Order: sequence, then C-alpha cells, then structure tokens
Amino acid sequence: MFDYKPTHLIVDGELILPLPTKWEVEWFLYNIVKQIEMIPIAPVLTYETALMLSSIQLIAESHISLTVKKASHMLFLDVFSCKLFDVTKVLVATQSTFSLKNVTHQVVERMVPN
Repeated sequence: MFDYKPTHLIVDGELILPLPTKWEVEWFLYNIVKQIEMIPIAPVLTYETALMLSSIQLIAESHISLTVKKASHMLFLDVFSCKLFDVTKVLVATQSTFSLKNVTHQVVERMVPN
C-alpha cells in the first residue's frame, strides 16, 4: 500500500520557442511517471490540432496531463494523484525539459474522508 495523500499539482508557464513536439511531450509524461514512481495503466494519449497539443497519462493513482496552447505559447501541467509524490521532482523535470518563463504553480491537497 502507499501513503494516501491526494495531491493536485498545477503548473502554468510560458514556453520559450521552439514549442515542444508531440514526441517531446509524450517522452516527458513517460519519464515523469517513472521519476515519481507511479504506475501507468495505458499508453500516453495525445490529441493535436493547429491550436493545441494535449496529452494525458492515466496512472493507477489518477492522471497526469499536459496541454500546450500554440498561439499563446502556454504550457499547462496537471498532476493529480492519491499517492504521495515529490512535487519538487516534477517542477525540476518540467523546467529542465521545457524552456519556460513566468512559471507559476500551486499544490492543492484534497480532502481525505475519515
């Protein structure tokens, strides 16, 4: 069993060009799951249009999603898990993988029922 502590990490940042490719986003999701010791339950799913790139990795503990808005050069990352994870690892990996400026993040700890 794992430490049950539902946590939602939300990261927003402005991408410095070039924008990431579909492959780079999927590679990031694949690797971040390993780094924070989660269990993937499906392949990374990606949807891309001329305006956006959106990928999600379903994990046994919940999900990790990343969306790139191409026109505004914005990146939005959500990591939600019922298993405790290292938020700092995610933040460092995000910044080292993607060139970002004006990055903000927030951590929301979800309610645990009695």
